[in-house]
Order: sequence, then structure tokens, then C-alpha cells
Amino acid sequence: MEVFEEAIEPAVTSDPSSDGTKVDRRRLLEQLVLFSLLASCRKPATQLAAPDATVSATVSSEVSAAPTHAFAPFHRETLDAIANRILPPEGRGPSAAQARATEFIDRELSKPELSELKRAVQGGLLALDRRAAAQGGRRFKDLTPSEQDELFQQLITTPGQGQEFARLLVKLVLEGTFGDPAYGGNAGNVGFELAGYAPPKRAKP
Repeated sequence: MEVFEEAIEPAVTSDPSSDGTKVDRRRLLEQLVLFSLLASCRKPATQLAAPDATVSATVSSEVSAAPTHAFAPFHRETLDAIANRILPPEGRGPSAAQARATEFIDRELSKPELSELKRAVQGGLLALDRRAAAQGGRRFKDLTPSEQDELFQQLITTPGQGQEFARLLVKLVLEGTFGDPAYGGNAGNVGFELAGYAPPKRAKP
């Protein structure tokens, strides 16, 4: 499995106050919401509309088990902080925190078949904290929102492993915001509501 095989091009706009570019989060969200909904539908046992009681029972059994988690509190703090700059609690639409997007990421990457991806994300989060410490003397979560945005902009606009990691996080956060709520994210269907999507109800087993 290629960890970054489906990295998504970021949406950027010219920033009249600088010579570079900045990430337009809401434009990026609008461009990728459909992708994220389709990605959630590709899960083999997680179709939004269960065609029969057998499939519905399988899904219910799968998601009702006590979830396991991929990240230690140290990693999770950094993940929460960067996710809330990708989809911040400002403007229209849900934030990553409101959607519990990082809960989805934490659960999904605990699966054995995604161990390679988990290691890549753990390493990226540690590298992000190291870069934050080098530039600001603090962990990423302790930077101001503007400092966090500046560092994230550096990552996503500079070719290299940092850019690949930033794009991967964008993809995971959007999947957690707009995917099937049964998997930990899209709390209260906030992502579906923003997209104007009414998911079919599951058939009862």
C-alpha cells in the first residue's frame, strides 16, 4: 500500500498581503466534499444504505464493538490541533472538532491492515512538533492559530515529505468529517448537513 498514493492537490488562492499563497480551507472543503462522500461509500462493509438485514447486522456488529485507538495522548493532541486548522471553528460549516474527525482517524488507523499508514502519520506528527519547536520554541498545539496556519502553509506549499503528510491529513480529516458517522466521525451528521446530503436510513436487523 502506497501511503500517499492518492494525495490531493490543495486549493490555494493568492494572498494580496504576501508574495506567496495561502490555503483557502473552505474552498478546499467544497472541492473535496464529494470525494469524501464517495470514499466513505467505497468501504466494503460500510454502505450508507444497507441492502438487507444481513449486511445491516454485519455493519452494526462491526461498529458496536469497543473502538481501539492508534495514537497515544501525545500524538492525539497534535492531531487535534492540526485538524482544527484544516477545518477551524470559524466561518460556515463544521470544524474538525465538531465533526469528531480525529476520532475517526484514531479508530481507523488502529486497524492492523493500516499499520503502515499509522506509522507514517505518527512520524509526521512528531516531525510537525519538532518543526514547531524549532521555529517557535513550543509544540504545535501550543502555537497561536496564526502560527499554526503559517506552519501548515509551509508544509502544504513546499514539495517534499512534509507536503505529502499535509495532503494526507487533509484527506483524512475530510473523510472523518463527511464519512459514515458509524465510524466515529461526522458527529450528528454535521458533514452531511453541510453537503446537503440526506443519507438513507439503515435497515434494522
